[in-house]
Amino acid sequence: MEDVDGDCAAELLFALRDSAQRQLEVYAVVPGEGYALRRLLTLDEAADGPYGAPVATDLNGDGAVDLVVPMCAESAGSDGSCAAYKGFRVFYNNRSAALDCDFSGKYAATHADHFAFGFSAAASHAVELTWAGCGLEGTNGTGPTMPASAAAPLLLRPGDYNRDGYTDLLVPSSRGPLLLTGVVGGAAGGLRRMAFTCTPLDLERAQTSGRGSAYSSAVPFFVSLASMSRLDVVLTSFAATGADGSAWNEVYTNTNVPDRHYALVASALSGTAAHATLHQPGAVHRFHWQDTQMKTRRAHAVQLARTAAHALQPPRLHFGLGTTFSYVQAFTVGLRVDEALQGRTWPSYLVPQAQVFAVLRPAQQPARWTLQLYLQTSHYKALLLIVLVSTLVILGVPIVLLALQGGAGGLQEPVEPVVAPIERDGAVYRCSYCCCCRRRDWVEH
Repeated sequence: MEDVDGDCAAELLFALRDSAQRQLEVYAVVPGEGYALRRLLTLDEAADGPYGAPVATDLNGDGAVDLVVPMCAESAGSDGSCAAYKGFRVFYNNRSAALDCDFSGKYAATHADHFAFGFSAAASHAVELTWAGCGLEGTNGTGPTMPASAAAPLLLRPGDYNRDGYTDLLVPSSRGPLLLTGVVGGAAGGLRRMAFTCTPLDLERAQTSGRGSAYSSAVPFFVSLASMSRLDVVLTSFAATGADGSAWNEVYTNTNVPDRHYALVASALSGTAAHATLHQPGAVHRFHWQDTQMKTRRAHAVQLARTAAHALQPPRLHFGLGTTFSYVQAFTVGLRVDEALQGRTWPSYLVPQAQVFAVLRPAQQPARWTLQLYLQTSHYKALLLIVLVSTLVILGVPIVLLALQGGAGGLQEPVEPVVAPIERDGAVYRCSYCCCCRRRDWVEH
């Protein structure tokens, strides 16, 4: 499931292969249009060989969902299946992410192109794995390949591993898991284009592990273990077992996240009561923030978007924010309930490096949905305490000084005004002030 048209409601995506025409067609099922089918993309497999299962994710960080399609490295079988992929092709979405979600229906009624989007070959480019590009030594072919089988189909797993605000890809390969770090490149069809830095998850084992070993055949996926704002990697193998016959798996803790790269962890919860909530599949999350250059950055993701094919995805969404001094703004959650689009945008300013829970209860009444923010680390708790104390000192000290000055001034006795004496009828009179009755009078001197 993904929100390809940007209306804050997820569509069901699937692909069909036409073996006779040698084409792969990608479709979206739109519940709001009576479950109509939209053809998103038609790929000619005669050019790049058979394509694999597409993955939908906001790859270039513009707030619009892109499509990433694996490219086969060898001739496919009679059923169009592929056992090894050499890379992938990225198709960028021309959807304008600056447009807000429409929960009132006014845009759908008056602007037919408000949610216009599309994919084309002109706004695409291919990425192929090479030995030199991944820092590996190899003699077979031009680079490592990504294996696939019926037991472990190839699935490119998106996630922001370094929390810089751009999507990275975690993929299996013939030399073990590879981390493809997304960096901003040039342009593709007028859209921001991404380049990728290929790094083995474990360089030493990637150089020494032979084909068929547990590490080289491992299926990697992102998971959050030690820190809720950090993505770690878990490896599992469908071919290897431990000494006791149990399934083989291994954990790689992510220790390379820059300290100044912040994140936001978000989840939408549904249920009938406070003690009966669960993570809501298909909930769309959107928001924006500013980077250090004051440029608006946008984030978009769908919660628990994939089923089957060994999805193994974290229940919470992890958004990298990079280095920022900005709050998270216009946090929005949307989903379809009984085919009706429900959603809400909160005007609150959210603190980065925190967990956000959107409680979607009752589901049909977005006005009653609540947003809960939890700070994750003692660092931010200490920071908020410092801010609170500083605010009290800055505002409190002048107020106290003014109060003391005012009190001291109120306790002082009035100063008797100096008035020149006057002479009347041969007598001299001076002005006298009575402190008790607080009045002046002329007294004969």
